[in-house]
Amino acid sequence: MNELIVALGLAFAGGVFGASVGGVAAFGLCGVAAIVGVGIQLAGGSPTFTALVPWGPFLGPQAAFAGAIVAAAFAARRGFLSSGRDVLHPLASLGRPEVLLVGGLGGMVGQGLYMTLGRISGSLPYPGLDAMALTVFLIGVGSRLLLGRSGLMGTPGACETRWQPSAASLWIPAQSRPGQIALLAISVAIPAAALTQAVPQAQGLIFAISAASLLLLLSGKPMPVTLHMALVAETAAAISGGWLIPMVAAIMTGLLAEGVARAFLVYGDTHIDPPALAICLSGLILMLV
Repeated sequence: MNELIVALGLAFAGGVFGASVGGVAAFGLCGVAAIVGVGIQLAGGSPTFTALVPWGPFLGPQAAFAGAIVAAAFAARRGFLSSGRDVLHPLASLGRPEVLLVGGLGGMVGQGLYMTLGRISGSLPYPGLDAMALTVFLIGVGSRLLLGRSGLMGTPGACETRWQPSAASLWIPAQSRPGQIALLAISVAIPAAALTQAVPQAQGLIFAISAASLLLLLSGKPMPVTLHMALVAETAAAISGGWLIPMVAAIMTGLLAEGVARAFLVYGDTHIDPPALAICLSGLILMLV
């Protein structure tokens, strides 16, 4: 019981922190912490830092990023933010403590859901169910249903269809075509596969670097988002070895993320995270295969 109270308390703080700095910044800092964790392990240290800091109840996406998603949806619903999809905006700048409070509550819900899903995942073969990724997706769905006005999937505008949005509606316009997605996937899958097989303690490093690169989005640079491809490539390399399956898995994950974006994100008014569901679905496919 004490452990649960501590975890939920940290998750509340993490949700407030994630909302205050913005979801993208919180995820980028998670990537930075994950790089440090891999460095500790490569130096012969314990994986405890990695478990408690980048993936723990304060900075982990299930708390900090989830809290930011909920807080942005709430802020938009109350008219404090122009769009609930804006997970770049540091919500502390709004000067509305109720927004940060909702972020803290979102972090607690996310951590509780993650712990529940983690028990289910533990009973499945590797890689199992990615409880963290599924938590982020479900928090986004819950926020949309409770605080959004667009409905779960939104409605395409004039001259648009569900699977052919206009350039203005796309998730990442420069990362929307299959050829571009495939090349980006290969660019992270090759080092992910090579490093994971050569130095197993370094598994997670390419994902961490990809996650940390999100911090460059804060400068307004249109950076690609490749963390989901890198993570699944590392998992596939740990399972299968070689480069081919990790590359196929990374491409599959990239295409899935774009599909999820067109299904749930681009016509909605709150954030439902495409990489999160893509990671979860790819992990299940790898497990079944």
